[in-house]
Amino acid sequence: MQIIAGRFKRRKLKFPTNQSFRPTQSRAKESIFNIIQSRIEGAHFLDLCCGTGAMGLEAYSRGAASATFIDSDTKYAAHNIQTIIPEDEHPHITLISRPLPHALKQLGEKSMDIIFFDPPWDAADLYQSTLKTLFDFGILKPHGCLMVEHKRERPIRDHLPEGELAQYHYGDTELTIYYEQ
Repeated sequence: MQIIAGRFKRRKLKFPTNQSFRPTQSRAKESIFNIIQSRIEGAHFLDLCCGTGAMGLEAYSRGAASATFIDSDTKYAAHNIQTIIPEDEHPHITLISRPLPHALKQLGEKSMDIIFFDPPWDAADLYQSTLKTLFDFGILKPHGCLMVEHKRERPIRDHLPEGELAQYHYGDTELTIYYEQ
């Protein structure tokens, strides 16, 4: 597992080796960043349920102005941030180690241009509560984009407000991209 492109290209990421860990597939990650590449430069990126921090680190490597990482266990993300991001750039990085959606409330007035949300697939109620909090608190900026990775047989369309949607399939994984209008 590594950073695909940008300033930190080919930098290796530390990740757990247990069976419950489900990283975003390399093919899906590359596709995601091809889709949103024009939005990344100068963006504020939020990596929800960040795990290793791979998506936020990829965005920051490709030119995002800041990256915020949220997870209930940030051990791997913290390690990867420390080893990849130069110390003088750490003010552009925020790491919040709290369960969702409580961690979102900690963001306060901070809103994001791009949000990537990839919770554990067995946490069905987490999708609805987190998406509700994102929209209730205005965490996604106007004209921002929200990407949700989920099981293909568990559509999330009903949990999103009116807006433009795009959906992509990668095996049993579905990526739903919502564009705020």
